[in-house]
Amino acid sequence: MFWHGNCIVAFGEPLSGQGVIGVGDMGSSAWKATIGAGVLAAWAALGAPAQAITINDPYGDNAAIALGSPFTAVVDIVRGTQFCTGTLIAADTVLTAQHCVRSSSTNLQFDLGGYSILVKDATGATVETRTVGAVFEMDTNASNLLDGTDVAIMKLDTGVAGGNAAPMHVYLGNPSDLVGQMATLVGFGNNGLGSKGTTGPANNDNKRRAATNQIDSYGSPRTDACAAVAGSNIFSTDFDNGEAANNTLAPAPCNSTQTTINQVPPTATNNPTEGSTARGDSGGPLLYLDPSLNEYLIAGVLTDGITPLGNESGYSDISRWTGIGSEAVFAFLEPFLAAPEPETLALFALMLAGMTFYRRRAFTR
Repeated sequence: MFWHGNCIVAFGEPLSGQGVIGVGDMGSSAWKATIGAGVLAAWAALGAPAQAITINDPYGDNAAIALGSPFTAVVDIVRGTQFCTGTLIAADTVLTAQHCVRSSSTNLQFDLGGYSILVKDATGATVETRTVGAVFEMDTNASNLLDGTDVAIMKLDTGVAGGNAAPMHVYLGNPSDLVGQMATLVGFGNNGLGSKGTTGPANNDNKRRAATNQIDSYGSPRTDACAAVAGSNIFSTDFDNGEAANNTLAPAPCNSTQTTINQVPPTATNNPTEGSTARGDSGGPLLYLDPSLNEYLIAGVLTDGITPLGNESGYSDISRWTGIGSEAVFAFLEPFLAAPEPETLALFALMLAGMTFYRRRAFTR
C-alpha cells in the first residue's frame, strides 16, 4: 500500500519519559551530550506508562517529541488542512519536496498565498510564522515521484531570526557511503506506534518528532524484499522490530539487518529509537551526523512510503527519500544554500572533491 504526501511515525516500541533536550548548535559536542543524556533518560524510563493519546504506545510518543525538539530548523508547512515538512537551509529559504508545492495528480502548482511556514522552538511553541514569496522547482512534472527531482525551494517573504532557528547544511559526500549508516528522521506528520501504525489526520498534533533508522539502500527505489522499481537517487529505510517478516529490505543488495528495539544503548542490530515516516512528513529531512564536521547534515528529502503488510507507517513500513547528492539536485540547490562556517569550508571542499553523482524522486507522505 502506498501513502500520499503527508509526516514522521513514532518509534518502534516506544520509550517513556520526556527527557529535556537543550537547544543549540546542531553540531556541538555539548548538544550531542545533552541529547544523548536525554535519550538515555528516556530509555531508562521504559516500562513506566505515561498517559498519552490512546493511539500511541504508552511510552513512545514523548521520546519521539524529545528527540525532535532540538531540530528547530525543521519547520511545519501548512496549507489549509494539508501539511508537509521542510528544513531551513538559509534564513529565508526552506527545502522541501516538490509534491508539497505542486499536485502530483494534476501537475498544477499550488497557490503560494495558501501557505504558512511555522517555526517552532524546542517546546513546540510557534515562535515565527512566515509566508512564501516564491517557489523554485527542478521541473514542472510532479507526477513521477521516483524520477529524482522531488525537491523544491520555498523563498520566504521575510527571513527567520537566527536565534529561533539556525539553517542546516546539506551532505556533499558520496550518497552510497551512507548505506548502513544510522540516520535521523524528523517531521511534523501523523504520529503513532509500530504495532498499530497511523490512522490519518486525527492523530496529527503538529508537533515535531524524530526517530532513527539505518539507511538500507541507495540508488534504485526499493520495495518489499528489496525489489527495485524504476527510479534513481533514492535512499530507502525499513521499520524493523526484530521479526523477520518486518525486515522488509533484508535481501541483498539491500543492507537491512533484523533490528530489534529493546537494547540500551543501541547497536547496529538493536535500535530502541527505530522509527519510520508518515503522512505529513513529506519534504522532511533525512539527517546524517557527520563525524568529521560534528554536524547533522541533510542527506535526503522525504518523498514517499509504502507499507508492505498493510499497517500504514507501522512495522515493515518502507520510507523513500530523494537524495541531495546527485549532480542535478546539487546544481539546483547550490544557489540557495547558506555558506558553511569558515572552519568547515576546507572539509566541505574535500567532500566535494570526492563526490560522485546520482539522482532520485518518490511518492508523497
